[in-house]
Amino acid sequence: MTKTLDDLRDTLGRYAAQAPADAGLLPGVRTRAVRLRRRRTLIRTVALTAAIAVAAGVAPRLAPADGTPSASARAWYRTPGQTSITLRDNSPFMLLERTSTPRAQWAMVRNILDVRGSGPGAPGRNEGAEVLVFDPGAFDADELTKGTPVPIGDQRGWYVPSLHAGVKDSGFDGAAVGWHDRSGAWVLVMGRSRDDLVEVARDVRIVDGMDAVSPVTLGWVPPGLRIYRAGVDTSLPVRLSASFGLGYPGDREPDLTIDRITGNPLPLQLDVTRLDRREWSNYEHELAGQAPKRINGADTWYLPRPNQVFTRRGSERDGADMVVRAGECMALLHVRDRAQITRADLERILANARFASCTDATGWRPLLG
Repeated sequence: MTKTLDDLRDTLGRYAAQAPADAGLLPGVRTRAVRLRRRRTLIRTVALTAAIAVAAGVAPRLAPADGTPSASARAWYRTPGQTSITLRDNSPFMLLERTSTPRAQWAMVRNILDVRGSGPGAPGRNEGAEVLVFDPGAFDADELTKGTPVPIGDQRGWYVPSLHAGVKDSGFDGAAVGWHDRSGAWVLVMGRSRDDLVEVARDVRIVDGMDAVSPVTLGWVPPGLRIYRAGVDTSLPVRLSASFGLGYPGDREPDLTIDRITGNPLPLQLDVTRLDRREWSNYEHELAGQAPKRINGADTWYLPRPNQVFTRRGSERDGADMVVRAGECMALLHVRDRAQITRADLERILANARFASCTDATGWRPLLG
């Protein structure tokens, strides 16, 4: 049965050759690494169409040995709906999926040759890493700074062979290099060997917050809702997707985890992805016998819980789900409490929504507007 947006992203992988799990990657990230390699058979022939975000400017000064920001520390700001992780110009790596929460960010960084090259996974090639950025005050660096000092460009960093980052079940565990950026944020690069991690780390840049973009813009949401989590991937046409979690003031802030479905769901989650015909056939089978309601040019199916489509959310019995097919886009809306955000609310959200292309991210804009 169809369960999550991750299932949609994995559709192409089901038809590609499987590769063995890579013991060098983070245990919690290994599944995603396998998924990436499964995609490569199809991705090899796809041209890179989204530019890699880069940051220009003067390299930051060396931080003191204790990791405190230097006197040249700059003012830095972002919201939960913004990301600030970029790569230097002409980096051999590229950003894939990026996720932001109120206090932390995560970006999947992979070698360009592995994503679009004719020979992915070449022996000795640095495949990339996971980049985590914790806002000022959100990371305890005690274990990191006990590690081996390593230079990260003009900044002082540390290497540790084993580190857990984030909350208890975040899924971020493994070797890491990290440093205290002059913005005040702590940056971790996690994944492979020390040399590979340092190579990726030297290409990472932390800039002011940039809005996460989406193929759908919402002209109305229930009053008080705001973005608490944002995820976006505009790296390749076959990977285009966006995901947002919205909450009310006073809601528990979401933790940064690999698995976006946690034990503390937000009031509203919206996932949008490029419609895949094979995956959609699964939905058609599961929605058989339920006539769609046409809203703003889109077909919609409203499913109070528990239902047979989103079984992973079965414990959230007060919630509801909505499946939306809008041209080349597929959207999934998940509600924590259908008495708080009603069916009428979801229908009004869609009635005031504007969909752009889900096969070309050029026209994507911030979610709320």
